[in-house]
Amino acid sequence: MWICNNGTFYPQHQPALSLLDRGLRWGDGLFETIRIENRTPLCITEHWQRITNSASHFSIPLLISQEILHDWSIKLIQKNQIQSGVLRWILTRGAVDSSGMKFHPDLQSQWYIEANPMEFTPITWKLSFAKFSRSKTSPITPHKSINYLENLFALHIAEKSGFDEALFCVEQGVLQEGTKSNLFWVKQKEVFTPAYTTGLLGGITRQAIVEIAKGEGVRVYEVEENAESLQKADEIFMTNSLQGIIPVTQLENQERKKGKITTLLQKKLKDYWSKIASS
Repeated sequence: MWICNNGTFYPQHQPALSLLDRGLRWGDGLFETIRIENRTPLCITEHWQRITNSASHFSIPLLISQEILHDWSIKLIQKNQIQSGVLRWILTRGAVDSSGMKFHPDLQSQWYIEANPMEFTPITWKLSFAKFSRSKTSPITPHKSINYLENLFALHIAEKSGFDEALFCVEQGVLQEGTKSNLFWVKQKEVFTPAYTTGLLGGITRQAIVEIAKGEGVRVYEVEENAESLQKADEIFMTNSLQGIIPVTQLENQERKKGKITTLLQKKLKDYWSKIASS
């Protein structure tokens, strides 16, 4: 298997990351995780737009175009012979220099790309509430930062108790998102999801589901609601760019069932992805 660093390809076991890289030192960087189907990275333009917006927010120079990154990604997928799998982009500000911790504009940012095989099979999750809350005013959570320890720690606590995902809340117990997913629930055949005003990360699949549901005539509401709304829901599901829609079969100690709206949206998302992969 191979990896790519700024257009140069290395064997996966060969170190390509400098100990001086700010991403390694301080988590000063961004990433995107992209599903590969039929040797095709899905929704690649949407992922580019998100990492571009975040790089601009944090003043991280891109130094390359979407076309160049796409070319590197396709070459790596072909080199690793990935039919179905995961493409990961990592962008860091570059190596530490005499400017120390300052956001120096002349640093040489670094792109690292991985492409690994993965078979995608339908899964369900047991969901718990995270043991600590977030702030909706955080400047970090709306971006896919490689400074991921908060998410990892919340997930670790949940997994120790037998759960698959942890759900963050913000001030006043308002629902936000999972450690690796966005949240949806269904009540009386209407779909609800936390609003951007909660400080969540705008998931690529989250947005696709909102558009697909509306296209199917299903009403979608982006809201600020607390745990009580979730506990009264008819259906709950999570979304991310790898697994798509993940039905929730347990919320804390409460068993849940996969419903008709979740099933419909799963099928429509699968059709949407298949269309991209065959185009």
